[in-house]
Amino acid sequence: MISQLLSCSKLGLLAGCVFLVSCASEQSVSKLPSPNKVSENPAAQQKYRAAVQDFEMIKADQEPINSQRVEQLYDGGTRNYYGEGYVITKHSQLELNEGVRGFWKGTTITMNRSITGGRPITYSTRAFHADGVIPIY
Repeated sequence: MISQLLSCSKLGLLAGCVFLVSCASEQSVSKLPSPNKVSENPAAQQKYRAAVQDFEMIKADQEPINSQRVEQLYDGGTRNYYGEGYVITKHSQLELNEGVRGFWKGTTITMNRSITGGRPITYSTRAFHADGVIPIY
């Protein structure tokens, strides 16, 4: 890992390599686990409940109550929200995918070690929707 960072820094890409290295240790899940399976720590469980509440609100196009919107990308409307120990992304990214024009839509949440007590957890509903197809979440 250090040799990766050193070789990247020679290319002037240190920040990008650090991001890729940190993402490699994330655990993607197919559904959100219950709070007691994430951590035995009551404070972490409370943060987890707040994160899931915000995830569900953002997924339903509502403003979250526990996190703040920090940026909007000019890629079709992707928005990022930061909460205590988690990041939520509401995807709306225009793209040409295998010759088909459409949008990446959905919501992704990544919870860090302050919530999980171990490896970060990522859960996503992100999917590609061709033009004219209205996604239903």
